[in-house]
Amino acid sequence: MKQQLGFTLIELIVASGVFIIVMTVASGIFIANNQAGERTRTLQKLHGNLNFIFEKMVREIQFGKIDYDAARDENNNPMERIQLKNNSGQKIEYVVSKFIANGDTFCEIGTIGSCVLMGVDMDHDEQIESTEYTYLTGKEMLLSSFQAYITPSNDPFLEVNGVYASSSQPQVTLLLSMSSPSNRDEPAQRVSLQTTIVSRSYER
Repeated sequence: MKQQLGFTLIELIVASGVFIIVMTVASGIFIANNQAGERTRTLQKLHGNLNFIFEKMVREIQFGKIDYDAARDENNNPMERIQLKNNSGQKIEYVVSKFIANGDTFCEIGTIGSCVLMGVDMDHDEQIESTEYTYLTGKEMLLSSFQAYITPSNDPFLEVNGVYASSSQPQVTLLLSMSSPSNRDEPAQRVSLQTTIVSRSYER
């Protein structure tokens, strides 16, 4: 009797089933790794953008003078804008774009919602013009929260009837939160950072 070569139908079905199971598991692992990598990259972008903002604000607040007159105009803590003057006497403002006229148009093209703006009085006229604002947050980042707490609430270097308003050094506590846009395949990632900066300015 002649011996038959090849696979039987049952063997082919079993082999196909095993192959499909292996490929399904492998593709699931591949997709999960890709998603994890994407989440990691998104978090790195969020942390990088927040650190960039913090570095600029920390440097200016440490060596600048807080504008308490502007802080009184805000009339509340937390505030969503900070005004100060740097060592060169330039007026500087950090503000959420929605709080200035047409501010959202100063954000990077493609930004969803508001962004954090930095304004610098380049011509020393005590006014920050619209052309003197630049955005600090990228278009791929959604600004969730910008809060600034200034203490003490009154200028500690202001002397009234021989008495200073406070004996504390000015300090600002910043809380910023940013998130990534959400989509059907990937939920939004959110990062929050908080720090307290003590001003080194002393005018007594």
